[in-house]
Amino acid sequence: MTRCLVLYNSDYDPQCEADLDDLSGARARADVAHVADAVADALDGRGFRTVQVPIRRPADVVRALRQFSPDVVFNLCESLVSDPRYEPAVVGLLERLGAVFTGNGQAVLRLCLDKAACNEALRRAGVPVPSSALVRSVGDLPAALLYPAIVKPNGEDGSTGIHSGSVVHDRAQALAEVAQLCNAGKSAIIQRYISGREVNIALLGTADNGPMRVLPMAEIDFGEMPPGKPHIVSYAAKWDPESPEWRGTRVVPASLPEPVVRRLTRLARAVGNALDLGGYARVDVRIDESDRPYVVDVNPNCDIGPTAGLSRAAARDGLDYPDLIAAVVQHALARGAGLPPPDPRLAGARIGAPWTHLRTVPCPR
Repeated sequence: MTRCLVLYNSDYDPQCEADLDDLSGARARADVAHVADAVADALDGRGFRTVQVPIRRPADVVRALRQFSPDVVFNLCESLVSDPRYEPAVVGLLERLGAVFTGNGQAVLRLCLDKAACNEALRRAGVPVPSSALVRSVGDLPAALLYPAIVKPNGEDGSTGIHSGSVVHDRAQALAEVAQLCNAGKSAIIQRYISGREVNIALLGTADNGPMRVLPMAEIDFGEMPPGKPHIVSYAAKWDPESPEWRGTRVVPASLPEPVVRRLTRLARAVGNALDLGGYARVDVRIDESDRPYVVDVNPNCDIGPTAGLSRAAARDGLDYPDLIAAVVQHALARGAGLPPPDPRLAGARIGAPWTHLRTVPCPR
């Protein structure tokens, strides 16, 4: 029976969950524990033996591998010590320790977490992206900018730090948004705002390690967005069910002409090739009034909860949630078949009893 260790971060402060306007992203990080439960349930239903381990620090990752010596790690870690910049560090540890794990590698996560660097890599690969600039202080704001523009934290995901005021229409508004981010110790990316339709394209790795599978596309329906609110997926739209932004951003199956679907499929695969995506990922595209698509975000290891966009796209392609989770694990096992032997530091790990008697290991303190 395949032993699967489900790792997830437990480094958020529950006291911050109600504060949707701060830059902590606490609500998004808190949700990962629920996703870990759903993943473990799905794997149990497919005959895997699972143990869940919440982690806070790098040492917790090493300790979990030594204790359980899993056949595969289902990696759900999105941060450490409440900082998303450490997400790639978890995968770096897994790679150095020779562990088989789900999702994308350290280099991919590091690149995509740096939105400016990701934008530049896509541009060099010939993928259409909006013009943008990295801003580390208000003095860095370029004089020549096309408005409207959108200001986002450069190193965040889950729409953390994005709100209705992130779409700016002049230099004064841009300076105010940049100052807010810089005062919080974050750099910003300011990007030309593409008005029009927003399409999400989910990608799934295959067990034979061939080209990633492009799942049926979804679109954001902004039809119920209150007047004056920009048509963007803000933090409130993702994490606050009581907000007008939540009610104004319904995710629906994309209704697109077949030529557009083919074009977006080619575009998503070009993104996958340019960034060396694997496992699972989501590509967000805006289509302007002239039907030109622009990649505005790439999310490797995107939300894989049972109600997330990836899961809904998989269901439309004939994969129920347990099938999706099993497919992600099978891809990881196939990719791991060619890995070198595990690091000797894993030798002597305890196995057996924990897999028999435990489901969730208490979070290390």
